Amino acid sequence: MRIIITGGTGFLGRNIRAKLLSLCREAPCVDILLTARRQDIGGFRQTPAIRFVPQDVTSPLEIDGLVNAVVHMA
Repeated sequence: MRIIITGGTGFLGRNIRAKLLSLCREAPCVDILLTARRQDIGGFRQTPAIRFVPQDVTSPLEIDGLVNAVVHMA
């Protein structure tokens, strides 16, 4: 299962990301870091499972492959 998290560096996004990673194989996070800091990414290792995408969600997002769900926290 693949779930995209928008706003994944915020308080709720970080906690949801941690839970989703224990349940699915991939949970990329999309965030522009407008109200967060790079330190808020906290523990991101750039792997396919935990990829950070620095992008505004109002712009089209290019994601290869099937996405099962989007958790919109932005």
